[in-house]
Amino acid sequence: RDNGSAEDILNAYREDLEYGLSLKTPYIGFDVANADEPAVSIFQWKHSDHQIMDAAIEILNTLLKGVESNFFLLLGNSSWPGFTVTDPQKTEYLLSRINYPKVGIMLDTARLLSIKWHTKNQSEAIRCIHSMLDAHGELRKSIMGLHFSYLPASGWTGSRPRIPEYRPGDYIS
Repeated sequence: RDNGSAEDILNAYREDLEYGLSLKTPYIGFDVANADEPAVSIFQWKHSDHQIMDAAIEILNTLLKGVESNFFLLLGNSSWPGFTVTDPQKTEYLLSRINYPKVGIMLDTARLLSIKWHTKNQSEAIRCIHSMLDAHGELRKSIMGLHFSYLPASGWTGSRPRIPEYRPGDYIS
């Protein structure tokens, strides 16, 4: 969608929310991530995690005001600035400020691993994920969905993602 006024953006989100509700879906996902151009194209970010989270909190609280809580709102983590699920204090900050009773996390493991660790194999990746879960303590109970995927370190340059050439054994160890 074209960038428009704040009201245009909220109306687009309202349409998406209404469509999701019409499907009687058990959850609706919302990625909390920096998505402005040209930042996403050139990987030069203008906004901090907190600025992105504060904007998402404002949008979500506006959208969900008066909406019945018959679905879970699952916040997706990002490998860009926003909600990265790498800092328990930031996770608590985000979850505690959304005025909706059924808020949780949709954890994307590839996004998590791409920003925090450069793993060589799945065993190493699993140890890193466990480390994040341990650091989050009771907050880990907020993880209600999992997008379990893995991108080998060879597929990530540290600043720009690229599509790795598939080699047998890359994804299964």
